[in-house]
Order: sequence, then C-alpha cells, then structure tokens
Amino acid sequence: MGKVITLLTDFGLKDSYVSEMKGVIYSLLPDVAIVDISHEVRQGDISSASFLLLRAYRYFPRGTVHLVVVDPGVGTSRGVLCCRTENCYFIGPDNGVLAPAAENDNLKYIFSLNLEELPVALKEVFSGSFILEKIKTPSSTFHGRDIFAPFACYVSTGSPIIRLAVKKERMVATSLPKPVLTEGGVKGHIIYVDRFGNLVTNINVSLIEKDSEVFLKSGYQVISFGKLKRAYAEVKQGEPLALIGSFGTLEIAVNGGNASEKLNATVGDEVLVMKK
Repeated sequence: MGKVITLLTDFGLKDSYVSEMKGVIYSLLPDVAIVDISHEVRQGDISSASFLLLRAYRYFPRGTVHLVVVDPGVGTSRGVLCCRTENCYFIGPDNGVLAPAAENDNLKYIFSLNLEELPVALKEVFSGSFILEKIKTPSSTFHGRDIFAPFACYVSTGSPIIRLAVKKERMVATSLPKPVLTEGGVKGHIIYVDRFGNLVTNINVSLIEKDSEVFLKSGYQVISFGKLKRAYAEVKQGEPLALIGSFGTLEIAVNGGNASEKLNATVGDEVLVMKK
C-alpha cells in the first residue's frame, strides 16, 4: 500500500482552496493517495470535525497521515501539531480538533512544528521541487496550503519529525461532551447532524439496557421514541425512530425524512435513555 493522506476541512467545494492544498501535496508526493474525509464541516466547527475524524480514521491503513484544517485561529500564535499514535499520524492546529481521535488511537507523542525549520527541512527532503518557491512565504490566511499540506508530505515520507518540531506534553483538549450515567439510565447529547438530518448522539450502545426507552429534549418539548428499532423500515414513512447507527451510537432519525428539521433539533440538544 502506498502513502495515504486524508483531508478534513471546513473549506467547502465552491472555491479553489481544497484543490490548491491537493496541488501542493501532489507536487511534493506525486504517488500519494489523497482521500477526502469531508470538506463540508460547518465553518470553524471544531467539535463536528473532531467527531468526523474520530469516526473515520480507524478505517485507514497503518501509517496514514490525517490532515485536519478547521482552524478559526489561523494567523494567530496557536501551534501546528503532529500527533504520533499507535497506527497513524494526525496533523492540525492546536485547538482541540485532533484530541479525541489521537487519544482513541493510543497517543504516543505530540510534536509542535517549528515554522522557521519547515522550509529548511522541506528543501532537504524535496530538493528541486518547484512548489517550494511558491510557498516559501506562507499566507497569513491560508496555512492549510502553505504550512499544513507540506508538513503532512514531510511526515508521510517517514522523515524524522524531531528535525523540524519539538515534543509537547499536552495539547488543547476537545469540547466533545460525554454521556452521563443517571439513576434512571443515561443522559447524553446530540453531537452531530449528518446530511440526511439524522441526529447522532454520544451514547454508545454498550450503555443502553435492553427495553430502555429513548427521549429527546429540544427546547420546551420532550419527545418519546419508545424502544430502539433495528432499521428505518420498522416505522412508517415520515415517522421518527431511535436506532443504533453505523458508529455504534444512538441516533434519532425519520424514515425517509430529515429528523433535524421535523423535530426542530440540533447539536447540543439533550437525549435521555431511561430504563423501563
């Protein structure tokens, strides 16, 4: 298997930002495989990006470099990190976006990039590449192209990270909430809404007892979904239901519809799983 770099950004696909990053990567590593996790993260939504990275990274081969550019602090003094874990590398801003996935994959080391050393190290590894001249003075608003992308290429070659970075003891923590066990069951929250309008929660299937009932608190309304279903088709078209999604967590959906719109629910709303 060749080198793999994944991309996760909030850039969208209307503009040329994603293609410019890919252009830099292919210029330095022509044979690399670039995989898009998503570019439709809501602007600056660190929590959603953290969730998507946590969900996706485990399905990639060992040695994959996961590059995340959801960076509302671009141009500030926030650090640029590379996390070495049991199976892969995570590169992104030090704003909490990498923490859940890196910790989940048995975090080994945290490195903080020395920006002054980056161009020197790139010349050593990619000597003669025309793209180095174009990115030698990084834009203050587009670190994804001029800093993160070449850094990911450097790491992907297996070159020593300590050459251009220093070890750190810790990084910024994430804001992803965790479910809470209660006397009557489990209290959790919606942490992500997918493009179908499904409401993804942070309640793992292992926390749900058999025959428990699911409730959603959104604003002043409390909606009951009864017991967990196994498939969308177990309710009529247009009716809501609760089931375990592909990530192994509780989800609330509407058969053939958009649960977020129908239930007027979104990220942060409370979900209760109550023992019968």
